Amino acid sequence: MKNRIEEGIKRYAIAAVLAIGGVTMLNADEPPVSPEQETGIMIIVNMADCDEKPVFPGGEPAMYQWIAENIIYPVEAADAGAQGKVVLRFVVTDQGEITGIEILRGGRHPSLNDEAVRLVKSMPRWTPGIIDGQPVNVSYILPVTFKLKAR
Repeated sequence: MKNRIEEGIKRYAIAAVLAIGGVTMLNADEPPVSPEQETGIMIIVNMADCDEKPVFPGGEPAMYQWIAENIIYPVEAADAGAQGKVVLRFVVTDQGEITGIEILRGGRHPSLNDEAVRLVKSMPRWTPGIIDGQPVNVSYILPVTFKLKAR
């Protein structure tokens, strides 16, 4: 998988150099530049392609426990009786950070969407996904369910 990614980057980099019409010589004393730094493109892989999937600290049960302890049901949504599921997609970077949060399916009230995004933004650093022994950026989908308690 890594080789396919590297080949795609090389093809893109060659096309970019040809399009710009110049070549820059690298100084041998400079540290190597990652493909992302070089091209400005973040390569994101699907979780199914990982040898090891990204992991929330303590695993999936710990993630759901953390969500339960940190979710704040929006008052506006509760007053409106709004419940439901917000499905989010985000990237767990090769450094374990959460980025690129987007709503795939929104809740029945805008404040549910806002709270789901806030919740994911506040998550602690994850253990990144691994391919061929190297950490990679991985797309992750998470449903966040909002359910009112019976009164």
